[in-house]
Amino acid sequence: MSQIKRIFGSSFTMMNGLLLAFISLNISTASAADAISTPATMSEKTRPKIGLALSGGGAKGAAHLGVIKYLEKHNIPVDYISGTSMGSFIAGMYAMGRSTAEIELILAEYDWSQGYNDDVPREALSIREKQRQDSFQIHTNIGFDGTSVEYPSGFVQGQGMGKLLRLSTNSLPYVNHFDLLPIPYRAIATNIETMREVVLERGDLSKVMQASMSIPGALTPVFIDGQHLVDGGMVNNLPIGVLQEMGADIVIAVDIGSQLYSQEEITSAFLIFDQLSSSMTRASANEQILKLSEQDVLLSPDIDGIGTADFDLMPEAVVRGEKAAEYASAKLNALSLSDANYAVYQQQKAARKQQLAQIETIEINDIKINTDTRLSPRVIENKLSLKRGDKITVAELEQELDGLYALNLFQKVDYSITEKDGLHDLNINVVEKSWGPGYVDFKFNIQQSTTSDDSQQIGLQYILSDLNRLGGEWRTELVYGSDSNISTEFYSPIDYNQYFFFKTGVRLENYESKLYLGSVNDPALTPINSTFEYFPVKTEQIGVFAELGAIPLEWMQIAVGSYYQSGTAEIIGTTIDKDFDSQGWYVKTRLDSFDNISFPTKGFKLDADVYIDTGDYLNSNENNIFFSLDWRNAVSLDRSTLEFKASVASYDGPAISPTFEVGIGGFQNLSGYGINELTGNHKGLVALIYRHRLLDNNFGAFSLPLYLGASIEQGNVWNDTDDISFDSTITAGSMFVALDTGIGPVMLSYGYAEGGHASGYLFIGNNF
Repeated sequence: MSQIKRIFGSSFTMMNGLLLAFISLNISTASAADAISTPATMSEKTRPKIGLALSGGGAKGAAHLGVIKYLEKHNIPVDYISGTSMGSFIAGMYAMGRSTAEIELILAEYDWSQGYNDDVPREALSIREKQRQDSFQIHTNIGFDGTSVEYPSGFVQGQGMGKLLRLSTNSLPYVNHFDLLPIPYRAIATNIETMREVVLERGDLSKVMQASMSIPGALTPVFIDGQHLVDGGMVNNLPIGVLQEMGADIVIAVDIGSQLYSQEEITSAFLIFDQLSSSMTRASANEQILKLSEQDVLLSPDIDGIGTADFDLMPEAVVRGEKAAEYASAKLNALSLSDANYAVYQQQKAARKQQLAQIETIEINDIKINTDTRLSPRVIENKLSLKRGDKITVAELEQELDGLYALNLFQKVDYSITEKDGLHDLNINVVEKSWGPGYVDFKFNIQQSTTSDDSQQIGLQYILSDLNRLGGEWRTELVYGSDSNISTEFYSPIDYNQYFFFKTGVRLENYESKLYLGSVNDPALTPINSTFEYFPVKTEQIGVFAELGAIPLEWMQIAVGSYYQSGTAEIIGTTIDKDFDSQGWYVKTRLDSFDNISFPTKGFKLDADVYIDTGDYLNSNENNIFFSLDWRNAVSLDRSTLEFKASVASYDGPAISPTFEVGIGGFQNLSGYGINELTGNHKGLVALIYRHRLLDNNFGAFSLPLYLGASIEQGNVWNDTDDISFDSTITAGSMFVALDTGIGPVMLSYGYAEGGHASGYLFIGNNF
């Protein structure tokens, strides 16, 4: 397994488009440092200056911290420090004055795999964005501007990585020169245009680290001083020469880079790719190693079995780094200082750290919004809810940025801080997606049941965003399958806070349904009853709507609107068809705080609709009211989740209505029956669902959790309110096994209802 991770990790650097490499990326993690001034004693003035060079290697880079712990334990000073990729993070953290204990805590506290994941947690999305992602679950990040197809410059834009690095450095304000840090520091990056080495010696420390760590094709390049910068490992994975230029007399170099395979070990195409990509970083490291002299120290920790994405093994890497230093104790200990001299060295570092603009609480003096989007800066500032004069921590500021990024309109949202006289100017940088403003998503759903007809859907959604300064957008959907439709709608907030919105659209659809005869009381249909169990009905209709809505909270939406539908309902296999018109008013309420639509572990979801239909269908001459409510609530303990589900619906119009169908049946909806096998004018259902997450199947860049579960359900449908009673309800239940995948759940289940009704179900990509 470790060999596979190594293959994927190093191959990614060379194969920019190789998605498999996304599993184990050559990440770089964190570290802190204390700077140095020359103590006043004679021995200190005459001692050689020591530089520490740290190479890249993802999670393996935690071994660097073990080396530093050994150096501190044996009074070995570090006068200069440099790093590449993961090494730039550890080096930067140590250089800014972080203790080894602080760095170790940061490595353990944060989920470093999220550095290569920009996905916004579902519970943080707006309800509108949740509905879009739930329906069109294949998010491609493909852009289309009407003339050409565009793609992002990396699988990940760096939002997650930037957040981790800012939290790690506590958003240290801009440093005019890294020689001013407690330990003079340099980070190595690569100019992606010239493929030349760039030595970074000033700036925003977290941004500099990110540039050094941005693997081409995995992370979008970081723009600094007019250059697009990526991972420095391609040109200098072990920056020894930089330390010598800074003034280091002795260099301690820590090499955790991948070694090349022997001819006998190259047995597959993946190993060939790995060999090619490893040769780039290996060649640059070997070139630097040639610059070492007899007095320098080269450490090569044993990191076999630890892959670039094995973040859970970072504590083990720390131990191995310390052991590697112990093996070289004879040379290293010769560099030790006396306790008194080392104390002076530490004091000098502490004094230089005090001169840095360390941030405990940000006191906002001014806010500047830098954006290239059409969205008004007022909207952005209102979304952040920050004001001049506010006092806020870095963690709280990151939460504010998360809310802005959750709009899903931007490639990246970050910030920088400039400090003067204890006050902080906050520069918010909002970058529009470079591959927009039109985006394409897809859907793919399959439902199969042993007791009802199968259904399939494929669909495409095109979103044209950034239509106005308030955040307007135009969405068009094309869906083909058992239920087909073409629809388009325009949506726009109508205030700078985006609390209120207007939406209008048109929808053309063609679908088939079954109206079971047990729900039909019309004597005119009696001749058909003796031949068929249900009516197979084909409906074609076109509808238009317009609505006004409010979003009091991100997880709440209320809308009122007017609609008109016109179409034809035809009983398949007969000459019976009926034209119909449906028009009226509606009120819709949506509450949604679920963290996952298919397998929620926390939160709730409510859909409540009231329609007042004034149309004339089947001689219905009065206003008909349709009401439906669906409620789900989930609570979890460790790996187990209980979900409660309740659903009611009522329609006081004709029993056969192509616009308002009240049905029950299907998985966890009276399991054992076919999908909507029972129909009527009134419905009631309650269910209790248990899920256990059996396996996480976490591969770093993505996961495929495996669930086992069961449900118990009680419900029925009725034609008349007088018939509704608990005694007339049906008991049912189900068992299932499911995977949560990138295209939605893949689930196999079995359901049984009293009376001998049983059914098997298969879902692929369906959000049930």
